[in-house]
Amino acid sequence: MEEHKGLFVIFGATGDLATKKIFPALFNLIKRNILKDNFAIVGVSRRPYNRNEYWEFMENKLSKDIEIKEKLRKKTYYFECDFSAGGEEERFKLLPEFLEAVRKKEKAGNITLFYLSVMSQFFEPIIKNLSKNGLISKENSLHRVVFEKPLGFNLEDARRLNRSIESFLNEKQIYRIDHYLGKEIVQNIFFLRFKNHFFEPVWNGDCIDSVQINLLEDFCCPERLEFYDNYGVVKDVVQNHILQLLSLVAMNKPEKFEENYIRSEKIKILKKIKVEDFVLGQFIGYNKFKKREASKTPTFAAGKFKIEDKKWRNVPFYFRTGKNLKEKSSYIHIKFKKELVSRSHLNKNIFKKDSLIIQIQPNEGIFLQLNGKASTTSYQKCVFGIDIHEAYEKLLVDIIRGDKTNFLSFNEIEKSWEIVAKMIDQKVISCYYKTGGEGPKESNLLITKDGRIWEKGGEVS
Repeated sequence: MEEHKGLFVIFGATGDLATKKIFPALFNLIKRNILKDNFAIVGVSRRPYNRNEYWEFMENKLSKDIEIKEKLRKKTYYFECDFSAGGEEERFKLLPEFLEAVRKKEKAGNITLFYLSVMSQFFEPIIKNLSKNGLISKENSLHRVVFEKPLGFNLEDARRLNRSIESFLNEKQIYRIDHYLGKEIVQNIFFLRFKNHFFEPVWNGDCIDSVQINLLEDFCCPERLEFYDNYGVVKDVVQNHILQLLSLVAMNKPEKFEENYIRSEKIKILKKIKVEDFVLGQFIGYNKFKKREASKTPTFAAGKFKIEDKKWRNVPFYFRTGKNLKEKSSYIHIKFKKELVSRSHLNKNIFKKDSLIIQIQPNEGIFLQLNGKASTTSYQKCVFGIDIHEAYEKLLVDIIRGDKTNFLSFNEIEKSWEIVAKMIDQKVISCYYKTGGEGPKESNLLITKDGRIWEKGGEVS
């Protein structure tokens, strides 16, 4: 089986995710010469486009590199189809012939990657029709299906949906995606911990004071409101991104650095996570912004997790995430406890707690804040940069290769839904906040009552 060759079939091809993430990733894979000749892309959506009209819709959303854009244009096709439940089953009957014609014309490889860039209520009708028309089968390992997060609307729905998916596909064919796991800087959390001997001895509650996970955004896309109003910030971010980052920070070292062993350790730690405190907020003007009936959809969440494990006893894991805030910034801030050596002959006030900051956005890197003798009023910091490629680029290549290391098992998803169940059940927004600020004051009270503050990311001050 040759790598980087095959047919990419993208359902929801006119949607926000496809236009802003998936197609730009394919564009860059061509530019980096990872995708060469033997592949083709078929966009599937309900809009009544022909091939040329679809490209006109898509091309303005891509980089201005004319040569690469032309290569992508030649490889891109379009198939109109209503894939909703009760949609155009007759159109699905025409899809196998259409895909086979594209495959032969472009001499694409035998791998068929179906990317479901749609809301989860469309997963079942799509896979049922793919199966009914012979486009997926459990026996063919070259049939692979990508399911975007979140899987379902809650724990019960996720379980029901997963049972349906597994009735049509075997586990090796299923790719449950969380694009944060494709980010190089996130993957480096694992290697930072387990491939650097000086970190692991202090990676526990004896040495770590607290952990903060901040995923902050300075916008709220009007194009995604139909999706967002169905889910809200807890289902869209906390249930997946934040809990995945937390599991990478808190998991124990796996016996082997292999997919099943890594997943096993993540699941062990997810089983021990409990929500201790949280607040849900909505930015002022959200209902006017979305121009629909009044909604209680939360656009902001902050809270505190505890891990019921001896290693992490008394270590709070704080999180904060929201839309329309002051800045776009994603980072993990690990605060170590103050040094224990007596310094009676020195001014103790000049010594601050050591910190490790894993910056995900916008300036990817690892920042280590250490006390030093640079002066009597400051401390030194060490900064380690990392070569970054877009997450979706790496994940698409992983799928073609059949590497599931950076994808989720259903057990992980199931445990994550269980953890946030109490947050989802709260139907009332507890606070509101202004656009362009730090979020609701209640989130500050949540952490200051513990004698801590929300730390900043990036280059520490």
